[in-house]
Amino acid sequence: DSHGKLSREVFAAGCKNFEASEEELNEIFCLLDVHDTGCLAMEDAMFLDMDQKRRQGAILKATNRGRLEQENLLAEVHREDTTKNLSSTHRLAPRQWNAASLERLP
Repeated sequence: DSHGKLSREVFAAGCKNFEASEEELNEIFCLLDVHDTGCLAMEDAMFLDMDQKRRQGAILKATNRGRLEQENLLAEVHREDTTKNLSSTHRLAPRQWNAASLERLP
């Protein structure tokens, strides 16, 4: 779909040239759907792609996804913390030694 997700049906249709029974394709889908959401992120299945460039790009994207999610979470928490107007000595106040690295986040 437009969010980069593959449903079970779309995954099965994409495997049409792969010799496997419907039950085997279902089992493969379940192995790839580690969060049991009923859909796959395209990066989760792209390592199966026969095109080496597309496969490498998907693996790189999946590798960087965790880091990007962490950076976005840190940026969101930093924005929330800076709007609290806490005293610099408050135990929950943002620390100055973290400010430079947090300001560079997206």
